[in-house]
Amino acid sequence: NFYLDRQYDDTPAKNWGSWSQAATLDAKSGYAEFGALELGVDVLAQYAVRLDGRDRNADWVLPYSGISGTGIGKQERQFGKIGATLKAKISQTELRIGEILPVTPVIHFDPSRQLLTTYNGVWLESKDIKNTKLTLGYLDSINARYENQPMDFGLWPKALNNDGKTDGMYVAGIDYQLNKNWSASYFYGDVTNIYRQNYLGVNYKNNYDKLKVDSHIRFFDNAESG
Repeated sequence: NFYLDRQYDDTPAKNWGSWSQAATLDAKSGYAEFGALELGVDVLAQYAVRLDGRDRNADWVLPYSGISGTGIGKQERQFGKIGATLKAKISQTELRIGEILPVTPVIHFDPSRQLLTTYNGVWLESKDIKNTKLTLGYLDSINARYENQPMDFGLWPKALNNDGKTDGMYVAGIDYQLNKNWSASYFYGDVTNIYRQNYLGVNYKNNYDKLKVDSHIRFFDNAESG
């Protein structure tokens, strides 16, 4: 159940918000074995109904038909979206193709509204090396919370002209457990023709009697790439 209310004190006409209820089916299969290769399919289905709210102002919790800010158009009263992921596994290495919900320092799926914003692409994670997780990914499109079709990556709010478009995002990373208390990670993200990002993190966790310590040091370095 999701309630959103945004107030602009200087321009009340722009105030917007909504109240909605949703149901989510997150079905994760096991694996069918074909020798050393294991295959499976995951399905994520989301459906929301608008309970209340101002129809004429676009809050983009659910789709809006019309031009935002003009009062011409209305919010959808209900909306659903569905995505599927094919997964293949050998030993402790898994390849996922289709809808991707990445959780990394350089790219993360968006749960900030009623429905999830997800991505589409190819994602590989491997834990075959002791105390190490390797991540490689290529994301070619984004499936926004108010859409049920993938859209190309691009600059926003700049118009998606040739200068604003991109071939997608490349991700590479490594997580390493130094010992039971210390771990470190490095990630690289590159949205072609827009920006690239380096990330370095160090984590320390320990328990002292009734005290739990969990500390993080994170360093980001960002640069334009087009």
